[in-house]
Amino acid sequence: MNFKYFDFPLYLDKSDKIRRFLENSHATFHVFVDVEDFTPDNKVLLFKILEAIQLDIKHEVQIFGLRSEEKMHLAQNLDLGQNHRFLGFGMNAERMGLQCKTIPYEIMHVRSLKVLFAHKLSDLQGNVNYKKQLWGLLKQFNHDNQSTKEN
Repeated sequence: MNFKYFDFPLYLDKSDKIRRFLENSHATFHVFVDVEDFTPDNKVLLFKILEAIQLDIKHEVQIFGLRSEEKMHLAQNLDLGQNHRFLGFGMNAERMGLQCKTIPYEIMHVRSLKVLFAHKLSDLQGNVNYKKQLWGLLKQFNHDNQSTKEN
C-alpha cells in the first residue's frame, strides 16, 4: 500500500486546542484538571498544594484544563531525558494521553514519568482524608526532583 496517496491525516492530534491555565514549555510538572472544576476557590487550593511541595510555579509547572470529552497527547512535546511528573485531578490516564492504569493515590512510574491521580479539586476541598492521602504522596512524588535540583 502506498501511503503518499492518502489526502487525510492518519492521526489527528487536537492537543493544541486544549486550554492551558498555566503555560511553560520547559515544565516538568504537569497538572491536569477538568475545566469545570477549575473554580477560583479550587485554583487557590491547587496553588497552595504546589507551593507546599516547593515548586517554582512560574518555571516548573504547566496546568492543562480539559473538558469532559477532551483527551491530551503530550508525548511529542516531552523531553524524555527529563523526569516529568503528571498529576491528574479527577481524570483518568487516557484523558492525560497515557497508556497505563488509573490507580488513585498511588505513584506510578511509566518510563521517565511519575504519575499520580487524585480526586477532583472540588472533592478535595471538603474531604480531609483525601487531602491527607494526597499530601503523604506528594512529598514523595516531588522528592526525587528536589534531590536532583540540589545536586
